[in-house]
Amino acid sequence: MQRSLSPETHAVMSIIIPTTGLLLASAIIIVTIFTIIFSNPVQIDIEIQTQINTFITKLQTIDSAIFETNTTYYMPEGLTSYDLLLSPESISIIKETDKGTMIHREPIITKPWIRTSNDTWMSTKDLHRLLYVSFASNATQIDPIPETDELTQFLLDQWNSSYTTYLTNPYIFVNSRSIRIEKCILYLDKDHDGLWEKTDGKKEYLIIYQQDG
Repeated sequence: MQRSLSPETHAVMSIIIPTTGLLLASAIIIVTIFTIIFSNPVQIDIEIQTQINTFITKLQTIDSAIFETNTTYYMPEGLTSYDLLLSPESISIIKETDKGTMIHREPIITKPWIRTSNDTWMSTKDLHRLLYVSFASNATQIDPIPETDELTQFLLDQWNSSYTTYLTNPYIFVNSRSIRIEKCILYLDKDHDGLWEKTDGKKEYLIIYQQDG
C-alpha cells in the first residue's frame, strides 16, 4: 500500500533539500578558497623566501668559521623546478608559474668566490695545490706562503675575474646537484721566516661551486 506524504512531511523535505544544497555549495566554495590560498604566488613566495634564508644562513655560518671547513646544500625536492642564481652580491630564486615569472632576490653580506669546472681550480684543496705549484707553498698554517706583490696580484686577478663575471651574469645552479660551500684560509708569511704568527695575517675566502655529474 503506497503511503502519501503528509503536508508536514512535505514541509520538512522542502527545508532539508535546500539546506543540503547549501552545504554542498559551501563545501565547494571552501575547497576552492583552499586551493587558491595554497597555490597562489603568495604561498610560493613564502617557500622561496624560506629557501633563500636557509641558503644565506649556510653561507654566513661557513664564512664566520675561524678555521677551514665546508658544508653541502641540497635543493629541497619541492623546489627542484626553481632556478637558484648566485652573484657575489645577491641570491635569486626564479619560478615560472601560470601567472608569469616570479623572481625573489636578496642581497648577501658575504662575498662568495664562485668557481666552476671550467676554471683552472675549483675547490679549497685545488687552490692550495695551485699555490704550491706556483709559489712553492701550500699557504697552510704549517706552510705559510711568503707575501709578495706577485702573490697579491695573482689572487686579486683570480678574484676579480670571478667577481666581474658573475656580478652581471649570476651563476645558475643545477638543481639536481649538491652545492659545496667552503671556507678557505691562506696563511701569509710576511717576514719570510718560514713560520706563521698572528702578526703575519691571513686571507680568507668563501668558495662555492658545483661539481659536474
